Amino acid sequence: MNVVIIGAGIGGLSAGIALQQLGYSVKIYEKFSSFKLLGAGLTIWRNALLGLRELGIAEAALSDSSMHSLASLRNWDGAYLSDPNAVSLPLPITEVVRVFPRATVQHSLLDQLAPDTVQLGQALETFTQTDTGITATFNTGHTVNCDLLIGADGIHSKVRQQLHPHSTPVYAGYTAWRAIVPFDQAQCVAGETWGPRKRFGMFPIRHDHMYWYATEAAPANEYAANGEKKHLQQSFADWHAPIQDLLAVTPDSAILRNDVYDIAPLKTWGTGNVTLLGDAAHAMTPNLGQGACQAIESAVVLRNTLRDASNVTQALRAYEAKRIKRTTPMIKQCRQIGKMGQWHNPAGVFLRNTLMQSLPAGLQQKQLLKTLDVAF
Repeated sequence: MNVVIIGAGIGGLSAGIALQQLGYSVKIYEKFSSFKLLGAGLTIWRNALLGLRELGIAEAALSDSSMHSLASLRNWDGAYLSDPNAVSLPLPITEVVRVFPRATVQHSLLDQLAPDTVQLGQALETFTQTDTGITATFNTGHTVNCDLLIGADGIHSKVRQQLHPHSTPVYAGYTAWRAIVPFDQAQCVAGETWGPRKRFGMFPIRHDHMYWYATEAAPANEYAANGEKKHLQQSFADWHAPIQDLLAVTPDSAILRNDVYDIAPLKTWGTGNVTLLGDAAHAMTPNLGQGACQAIESAVVLRNTLRDASNVTQALRAYEAKRIKRTTPMIKQCRQIGKMGQWHNPAGVFLRNTLMQSLPAGLQQKQLLKTLDVAF
């Protein structure tokens, strides 16, 4: 079985490992000409930790992370809206969630792949599918034939665009900023803070560093005239400590800025021996920290579905049905959380805060365990 995967992100790399474990010949084509291990923090929940173990990622790599408690939720002035200590889980916190530098996860996945699996500087232009196979054509003029094509090329997927021309990214109405900086973790409480129109999150990450992120309702492509750092310092000027201290030690060059998009849930993903995986299939806003987690899940489910089937096409449709059922509610839930986080009307903000403060711990536990419960 010759497999071509488009995109060398978390989903594409995970799928490559999973299918090589079946003995398939796998090539991953990435449009960038160099493999830049970029990104800030990556929240890996239990469902994805189990998936990484299924892919053979060493425990040593999985231990290279931080998480000391469940995240708190606070108001912009520091008042607590939810107490993470009230939620009792039947697992140690390190088996519930961990925070990694994204590059750590990428390195671990790359190390599991056979040499020369990833082909750089190859951007997919189009593919054709016939009864005898699939041909992918790249911007370099290179063509490759395969038995199975997987589009793992992100929210702006060329594969999805060809399969579903009307499926386009939808702007969520807010922008996100992220960075990792050296910082005294003792000064921070892991979690997220909500205020009118914006949010700020901070989480400990390895080696006395903190991963922080911020979101703010704004038009798309509205860059700060005086730099992103200065904009954030002004925007969060009166928010609780240590937000200003975190921003102060963050160089402008370390701040990643991205407008937030998702896609409307698809009822079908692929056709024939072509399918989708990761953000190409189910891009969601980051409000549950499940984007990369669901890509890892999909890779393991795809492997297991193909391993247990005699017909590839039927196996792909079974994989899609299972994953659509799992990811569609998450896309919708992430959208709703994002909308709540942008509320700015005082009455709406008061209602939101009151609701969060009164949410029973048992309900929070039930919702969390539902997300973490995965059957590969």
